[in-house]
Amino acid sequence: ITVLPGSISYVLVTPSPAALAVGEAANFTAAAYDSSNNIVPGASFSWSTQGGGSIESSSGANATFRAGAAVGIYANALVATANGKNGSVTITVNPGSLASLRISPSNTAQEAGDTKVFSVVARDAFNNTISNPPVVWSAAPQAGVIQQDGTLVVGTVAGKYPAVITVTSGALSATANLTITPAALDTIALAPNVTSMPAGGLRQFT
Repeated sequence: ITVLPGSISYVLVTPSPAALAVGEAANFTAAAYDSSNNIVPGASFSWSTQGGGSIESSSGANATFRAGAAVGIYANALVATANGKNGSVTITVNPGSLASLRISPSNTAQEAGDTKVFSVVARDAFNNTISNPPVVWSAAPQAGVIQQDGTLVVGTVAGKYPAVITVTSGALSATANLTITPAALDTIALAPNVTSMPAGGLRQFT
C-alpha cells in the first residue's frame, strides 16, 4: 500500500521571520503540506508581495526578495500561494550602513561655563535614522571639555568659534559651531581699590 499526501492544506515560507537591511536581497523557499503535515510534492506556487520591498525573481518554490528603502516591520511581505492556500513571511527591514552624520544643534550660543548636551543624527544612504551609532566626540580647547555622551562644559572665553565640536564614526564626521557669550554678572571690580587723596581732591575711578 502506498500512502500519498493529501490535498494542500497550508503553505509555509522559510526562513520566517526574516530581517534584511534596506536594499538587501535574500532567497526564500515555499513548501506545501497536507492536513497531516506531509509535504505535498510538485505543488505549483505563485509569489506576491504586500510591502517592504519587491520580488526580484521567482521560480517554482523559490523566490528572491529585495528589501525596499523604508525601514519597518512588514507582515505578509512575501506571500506564496499554492492551490488557493497562502503562506507568508514577516520581514523586518533595518537601516543600512551609516552614510551621514549631523550634530544637533549644529549652531548654538551658550554662556561661558554653561553645560550643553549635543546629540548626533545618523542616517543611512536612504535617509533612514540609525539609532545609537558608535561615535567619538571631541571639542577644540576654546570650546570647552566634551564627554563621550555629548555633554559639553563650555569654555570661559567669549567669542564665536566655528566647527569646534566634532563627532566621528569611522571615516565620517560632522561639526558644530559654538558662540560663547559672557556669563551673568558675578563681581564688580573698582580700580584703584586702595587710594589716598587730600580733602576736597578729585580722583577718577573705573
